[in-house]
Amino acid sequence: MPFYALVHAEGEPSSFDQKEEALAALRESQEGQLLPFQDKPSLDNFLANPTDGYEACRGLTGNATQPVITHVTPSPALQQRFIKAVGMGDLGQVSSLVRQVPGLLIDSTAHPRRFAAERLNALHIAARYGANQVGEFILAMVASGAIAKVYAGRRSTIPDAAVLTVQLLDDYLNGAEMDAAETPLHLAAKYGWKPMVRILVAYPQCEMKRNSSGQFPQDLVCESATPERNTHECRRAIDKLLRDSYFVPLIRTESNVELPYIGEPFARRHLPDLGNVGTIRKLRFLRIITAFAGPMSLSEAQAFRREWKTPPRVVVHADARPGAPTSSYQYRCELTGRLYDRAHRHQAAGIGERAFRRAHIDCAMERIGRSLARTKGVEWKEYWAFLGAYQNLSDTQALAIFERYLERQVEVARARPDHDPVAIGGKQTHPQNLWALCALRNVSYDASTYPLVSRWQRKMHTLYAALLNKDGADAKSPSPIANVGRISS
Repeated sequence: MPFYALVHAEGEPSSFDQKEEALAALRESQEGQLLPFQDKPSLDNFLANPTDGYEACRGLTGNATQPVITHVTPSPALQQRFIKAVGMGDLGQVSSLVRQVPGLLIDSTAHPRRFAAERLNALHIAARYGANQVGEFILAMVASGAIAKVYAGRRSTIPDAAVLTVQLLDDYLNGAEMDAAETPLHLAAKYGWKPMVRILVAYPQCEMKRNSSGQFPQDLVCESATPERNTHECRRAIDKLLRDSYFVPLIRTESNVELPYIGEPFARRHLPDLGNVGTIRKLRFLRIITAFAGPMSLSEAQAFRREWKTPPRVVVHADARPGAPTSSYQYRCELTGRLYDRAHRHQAAGIGERAFRRAHIDCAMERIGRSLARTKGVEWKEYWAFLGAYQNLSDTQALAIFERYLERQVEVARARPDHDPVAIGGKQTHPQNLWALCALRNVSYDASTYPLVSRWQRKMHTLYAALLNKDGADAKSPSPIANVGRISS
């Protein structure tokens, strides 16, 4: 028989053993949230320690792959424990606390929770102490919408999850602390934390704002950094990150109704127009940015867009004599410089890439952009539906999120024998298994740190060995894994 706990934003939880009574109490509570439990011991354990008891009520939720999220105001002791973990860069503890008590990142007004006399939020603290992985985790959690779901729609003054996610991400990236009105970007730049600056500016929503003294982040570079970080190289690198602020987007429509296209470079706070730009003029479909590269300077962004948008050409070799039969022509690939006769020109990398684009509209543009970004040393992010966030899977933060995702798959598989614990979505045939395998190709990481990711990769590599063994030179190859043209991942 199920049991229920009614959690309030303020005060102690209430318990019920009858669903009707629990629902009646829920209707009377404007701020309450009802949690189901499988047995009385689980309920008693939660009531004894509400901040740590969320795992007990997973079994009765509609979506077993996601942890139960509710809002409970964290105690002062828990807040101090969280602040200390953030400042020390303890990603494991921060991740565990946030997943158990998301109220550490969002307060009762649906804004970032602030701590200490300076009224800092968690991202301010991470930026101040250079906790790069913690900062990246906080932004990924907020951007995924998981935190917004705690409060979305609970009151008429609070918007739905999608709108609240946008507002909350903006608050975290651009919210100022109360002492000098400095944003996380001010703090990261001032203390010389180059990796943290790179993480922050990788979000197009991150603004260059003035502090209370009228200074922009680039005016404070390494001002309070230790001698180890206050170097000419560090100052120059941070200054470049702050000034190079253009992004190149890949835009898709839902269900790929229209062909994906590469948008024009856009600057911060001036997102690309996602209006009726595609091939179907009379119908309006949802368009979203599914991947983007940057930040870059405007000239770099324009050059990146040209290369991403246009496959390498295959041109007639200049030595072809006027009047010679076309069968004797030679063709040169602009990418590799190799020459091909007419019978074998389909083997050229440029033609192979064109065929690959046509055959795999669901993943080709991401693979080309990802490889191009890696070659040019540009930041890259793409949306992974199974993670619910924009990530570069080759980053350590993304690998950690992927590892936790697979941990949840193992938990689900214990209750569902048909669920494969070592596969995205619980199915070996899920298309994102292939796409993620491509993204992690040629990526080195510590298998002992990410054991489930390593196990998943070995399994998928075995399943798709026939595709992986193809060299990809043949433009007629249907393989979405083979290396073609500029595609190496």
